[in-house]
Amino acid sequence: MVPRQPRRQDESVIYHIISRSDGRCQLFDDSPQFERFTDRMLDLLDRH
Repeated sequence: MVPRQPRRQDESVIYHIISRSDGRCQLFDDSPQFERFTDRMLDLLDRH
């Protein structure tokens, strides 16, 4: 099987984010990890 080409990086394109793990396993081990994730997502949302 041939791997797909890397996505083109472009500031004018909106990308989607997947916030769950493979097999729907628990993604975050603790609350501080989840807080860092949500803080980062809010920061990115504010900037774009």
